[in-house]
Amino acid sequence: MVGEISEKSGMDRLSYTPDIIIWQDSPEGWERHSKNAKNIQSLRDNTGNYLFEFPINAKGSCFRYVIDPRKNYIPVKRDILFPDKTVMVHEECDNFRQVGNLSVPFHFTWFDPTAKFGGEYKVLSMKVNEIKSPQELDFQFPKGTIVQDKVLGIRYKVGDDVSATNTVADSNNINVNLSGNAGLPPSATNTQLADAAMKAQELLAKEKQTAAEKQAVVPVEVSPSYVWVLPGKNEYVLSVNSKSDKTPGLVGHSIEANGLVLNAVDNQISSSSQIKVTLERPGSLKDYADGVMTLEFNDQKATVHFIAAPLE
Repeated sequence: MVGEISEKSGMDRLSYTPDIIIWQDSPEGWERHSKNAKNIQSLRDNTGNYLFEFPINAKGSCFRYVIDPRKNYIPVKRDILFPDKTVMVHEECDNFRQVGNLSVPFHFTWFDPTAKFGGEYKVLSMKVNEIKSPQELDFQFPKGTIVQDKVLGIRYKVGDDVSATNTVADSNNINVNLSGNAGLPPSATNTQLADAAMKAQELLAKEKQTAAEKQAVVPVEVSPSYVWVLPGKNEYVLSVNSKSDKTPGLVGHSIEANGLVLNAVDNQISSSSQIKVTLERPGSLKDYADGVMTLEFNDQKATVHFIAAPLE
C-alpha cells in the first residue's frame, strides 16, 4: 500500500506512511482480546454499528471501538477512556473511498479534550498492490532529515558530519561506544554511522536469505485469515496459495471454538486451491463468539480466526 499523507496539528506539513490511519491494534488486538470473550463488552448503536470495549489495564482504562459493518468491519472511531469512562483521546476516520477491494479512510482526526489539542491527517493519494522496482525503493533522505534507526540503535542527521555520540551495533550484535573515550579511535561521524547501518542491513538480509535457503520451506498463505461469521451463512471458502512448484498438502486441522460449531472441512486444494469450511453459529447464540482454526500442512501450520459479532 502506497500513500501520500499531509498532517495538520499546528506544525509544518510532514510525511507519514499510510498505515497511521488504519488502526494498528487490529487484527493483533482482535487476536489478543478475542481469546477471552469475557474481557470484551459489546453492543449496537442506533446506526447499526458495533461498539467494542477492550480493557487496557487493571485500573479500568479501556479502548472503545466503533466498527462499521458497511465498511468491511473497519473501526471508524476509537476512544481511549479513563476508568470513569470519560474520554482521554478521541480518534475518528471518515471520507472512505474504495481503493481496489479495500475501503480506505482518506481523513483522520484526533482530539485530546483535556489538553484541548488535536490534529488531522488527509490522504492525498492511495495505491494498493502496485509493483515497485528496486530502484524506486532505493531512495536517499534529503539533507537535514533526522533518521532514527531503531534496529541498529543509531540516530543521526543527514548531511551533518559532526562526531556522533550514539552507539552502533556491529554484525555480531555487540554495542560499540562511539563517544570518543580516551584510548579509542576517533568518534564516527553521522555519515559513517549511516554507512554502517546500510552495511549491517545488507549483512542481515544476506543472513536471512541464507537461512531461508537452508530451511527450504516455502510459505503457504491462507486467506482470509480473519473471517466474519454471518447469521444464516454456514459455508466459508479459504484460498490457499504457495510459490512452491508442489501443491500444498493439508494433513490435518483443529479448532478451538468458543460458541461456534465446526461441521466439516472440505479439502479442495488439488482442484481449486481452496478449502471449504462448514461452520455455524447456533441460532440460540446471540453473544460474541469466535473460533481459532489451525490448518496443518506438510511442513508448516496456518491459523484462521472466525469471529461472530453479537446480535441484537
